[in-house]
Amino acid sequence: MLRQRSSRLAALLAGVAVRAEHFPRGTIGNCTCESSQGLHTPIGSALRRCKTPSPVQAAHGPVCQQALTQHDHWCPHCLSRALQNAQQPSSGHAYLRHSFAAQTRQYHALLNSQATTAADAPSLASLQGLLHVYKQSLDHLGADAVEQLRHTLAPSDEEELHEEDTGWAAAAVREQLNTAPVDKVQELTLQQLSVALSAYVASSMQPPARVLQQVSQRLEQVLHKEFDADDITTALNSLAFFGHQASETLIEAIRASLARTYFAEITPIQLGTLMLAIAELGHRNLKLLSAVAREVVDRVDDFGPVELSEVMWSFAVLGHRHERMVDVVTQSLLFRLSDMPVASMSQLVCAFAVLKHKDAVTDVFLDAVSDEALKKVEAFEAGDMANMMWAYASLGHWSYVDADLISAVTARMLRVHKELNASSMVNVVWALAKTDYAGNANRRTRTLLDNIAKSAMSQMDCFTPEQLSRLLWAFSTLHHWHEELYDAVAAETLRQVNSFLPCHLADMVSAYAHMVHHPGPLLDQMTQRILPKLDIMDAGALCSVLWAHGVLQTLTPDLFDKVCQTLETKPLGEFKPHDFERAFHAELLLEADLESKQREDFRKLPKWIRQYAYRAWQDRIYFDRNVTWFQQEVCRSLIELGVNFELEKFLADGCHTVDIVLRIPGKPRLGINMDPPQRFSSNRPYRPLAEAVCQRRLLAAQGWEMITLPQHEWRRNVSQKERAAYLEKLLDCSLEDGRDSLKKITNDSDASAACRKAALQAAAAAARAAHLQEHGQ
Repeated sequence: MLRQRSSRLAALLAGVAVRAEHFPRGTIGNCTCESSQGLHTPIGSALRRCKTPSPVQAAHGPVCQQALTQHDHWCPHCLSRALQNAQQPSSGHAYLRHSFAAQTRQYHALLNSQATTAADAPSLASLQGLLHVYKQSLDHLGADAVEQLRHTLAPSDEEELHEEDTGWAAAAVREQLNTAPVDKVQELTLQQLSVALSAYVASSMQPPARVLQQVSQRLEQVLHKEFDADDITTALNSLAFFGHQASETLIEAIRASLARTYFAEITPIQLGTLMLAIAELGHRNLKLLSAVAREVVDRVDDFGPVELSEVMWSFAVLGHRHERMVDVVTQSLLFRLSDMPVASMSQLVCAFAVLKHKDAVTDVFLDAVSDEALKKVEAFEAGDMANMMWAYASLGHWSYVDADLISAVTARMLRVHKELNASSMVNVVWALAKTDYAGNANRRTRTLLDNIAKSAMSQMDCFTPEQLSRLLWAFSTLHHWHEELYDAVAAETLRQVNSFLPCHLADMVSAYAHMVHHPGPLLDQMTQRILPKLDIMDAGALCSVLWAHGVLQTLTPDLFDKVCQTLETKPLGEFKPHDFERAFHAELLLEADLESKQREDFRKLPKWIRQYAYRAWQDRIYFDRNVTWFQQEVCRSLIELGVNFELEKFLADGCHTVDIVLRIPGKPRLGINMDPPQRFSSNRPYRPLAEAVCQRRLLAAQGWEMITLPQHEWRRNVSQKERAAYLEKLLDCSLEDGRDSLKKITNDSDASAACRKAALQAAAAAARAAHLQEHGQ
């Protein structure tokens, strides 16, 4: 019905001026309407005192009723404030609600009337105020009061408003505002513009682009004449809320207004919120930022920790690093951290991370923040804690944080992990992946990761492509195995695969390969998505793609050749030693697979790349040559068993080593693989990772029979006798049937679990026998 009358309402509105007798100040404070002169204050105080039924309440009722008889002259601000205080039923409250209902119905009747004169039609500001009051009443009244209000707003006493009809006031305002002629918008003041936009936000309705553009242009005009920090902040926040891209001229008008001595009038609180609003719009006006920076430097002692963190964060969002301001703010807050809210603390540290600002002073400040955060760790919200973890990790300071703080943060996260959203979950696991502390896989960290994995699976559709990539990278870097999460990420990635950037897909396929988990149909989809965009990928991503396919045994000569052709065009500066290692490793894996299938040769890495790659691979082998305590203990047990061996044997091709070669007649190529914890998942079932699996494949391709000796199983045997018995049983299992043993070692993901189980049982039996012998039993 309202839409059918839109043309008539627009015509009425064209002749309407904002009438002083109807809400001359809109919905903002400092009201000058008649009700504010001796009426607003007594009603507000009376209603605040009327919290429970009492004789005093009855005495206040007539006061409220007498004042409210003049509700036609109340502005929405006064009426809204009074309505907000009406929390409990009373005669005054009931009359207040009745008056509000009568007023709203009056304007509803005007909208539905056949009036042709502008004097009878509601003004633009009146409708804005009406909507603001209506929304605020629903936000502040209890459920019973809302139902009562809906009943009084019904078209008739007999007909009650249905749930879908409760937005009729919003619909009325939409008709009026959306069809308002341009000349009427041009007559609005800064305050009225702010009211108009906030009314849209309050009603959760998207204004047309035409309205936003007209309001934005009008803001530029009025800023040359007047400036109110609160009003402009509200207006800018509303524009950002609706995704409107404000023009550079609007930001320049704000800067010019501030330059006209308004900096002296604006408070630190107002400046902080204003800068956050400007940052939301994403406009980087260097003159404005420089002026604000000078103001902060000159008046830093007048700013509280909250305002300083807001200004710093706004500069970070806009990508502007003012070195002088950063230093002054850092030194000022260094001695005020005890007064700083934890949310502001997190916001400030995140600003440092976004700006990539880190020097000696910042290091001292970050240490001080760590100490203060440890005292207030229970006050942190889950999101703030996650953001702080991300900031410390981004700045490379997370590894230097005291272990007590990391332990306290992890414990806190265990209690609040259910409050984390998708972004916060990614920040937490990414930060943990950046520190060696998390790599130690303590029980608390493993539990936290399991809980985050479960939460992530329940919110999988909330993750962006980049967040999915970072989440998977973090879990694989932490060596944390959670099969359900990896499958859920694969399913969600398959759904969004066309939205992924090639670099993110390269990270994901690398993460799956690192955990030796085939993502199923997703792998082909990722490959098809990557191949047409090889030219825009850097050398590191290309080498990761080669290596991942090699690990997952899906690397073909054709794919290898295509990637190598692109790699050959990349400058040397793009490569890191790790990239060369992966490229060479991929070549070795492809060569081994082709030899096992008796297929023809293939084109290897480009000559200049292969030279660097071969050198990087050999450097890695020689670096890992140091004899560890693990090898020393195994050698001691072999000596006790009378087994001849050779330690750290380099094979003829110079590309492989065997930890221990056993000199056993009839077994010229029998060795022991000594796998440290970093070659397995950090949690049960201690799944072998890519490095361990690929080493077995490459050695098996050269005819070697390898006995796998995981360090975590070796350490279960405490005494030397237990270890000797364990090793002896492993050797017996291997020597009984070499071919069967080879099959188990190369294909069984548990790496000869049956043999190792028997060996552990033998070790336990030896330990019991030694115990009985020692006690003479």
